[in-house]
Amino acid sequence: MGPTEYFRARRLNGAYADLLNGAKSISEVALRGEFNPLSRFAGRYKTHFGESPKTTRDRAKFNPKGSINP
Repeated sequence: MGPTEYFRARRLNGAYADLLNGAKSISEVALRGEFNPLSRFAGRYKTHFGESPKTTRDRAKFNPKGSINP
């Protein structure tokens, strides 16, 4: 894994944690993770975690304690 992929994975893991912790919007999470353009965030997220950011956020709403497994 090269440096670009490493830092992208770190940012995606941070986004995952933010979504599980009740982030208000997916755009807010993408901006906080410095994903530009925003349109690529969901695709990269789904490739990395196997689910969309919306699915993670919705799961967190129904399971307030969160879950580390997508």
